[in-house]
Parts: sequence; structure tokens; C-alpha cells
Amino acid sequence: MSFVYASLAGISASLSSISGKFVFSDEFRPENQLAIATFVVLFVLTYISMWYCHTKALSLSSSTVTALLINTSCNFIVTGIAGTLLFHEYHSLLWWSGLPLILIGCSLIMTDGKSKSE
Repeated sequence: MSFVYASLAGISASLSSISGKFVFSDEFRPENQLAIATFVVLFVLTYISMWYCHTKALSLSSSTVTALLINTSCNFIVTGIAGTLLFHEYHSLLWWSGLPLILIGCSLIMTDGKSKSE
């Protein structure tokens, strides 16, 4: 169950940054005041949701590193895809190949800590 909460925390963090970009960026800010207010509310709700899910994942997980790794990986992946689809921000092959390397490195650190504790 901690996997679900950690994944939701990462997705919520990504949605929070996306809605924040619509509100606080001059390039993507909508002209309609109602749309701006909607994105502000969405920003706050997704931020609160991220912290709720993250703390729930931390409490249910056997390791804080596991929850953090899942949270971060979901956040990076959703942010990368959303940046491409919504904002036409294209990431290089180096960025996309670096993402799994970061996740593999974190996984290695996590498994190394487990073997030392046993």
C-alpha cells in the first residue's frame, strides 16, 4: 500500500508544479481571472495531497528511502512527460537516460543499506 501512496505523492507533486507554472509563469499564465483562481486552488490542493500521500507512504513503508525513491521517480517521469505534452519542453536523450541511472543508483543505495542492517 505504501507504493500506491508514494506514487500518488509523486504524481501530486508533478501536478502541483504544473498548475504552479500556469499561475506563476508569465509565458503560460491564462488571461481569464477564473482560470488563474482555478489553477491556484489546484496548486494548493495538489500540494496538500502530495504531503498527505508522502507522509502516509512514509508511515506504511518499511524504509523511508523506498517511499522517497518511488515518489521521486513518479514525479520525474510525470513532469517530463507533462512538460513535453503541455509546454513543448523537449528533454534530451541525456536527460531521459540520466533518469533511470538516478533511480538505479538510489535503488543500489537502498539495497546496500538493507544488506548491512541484516
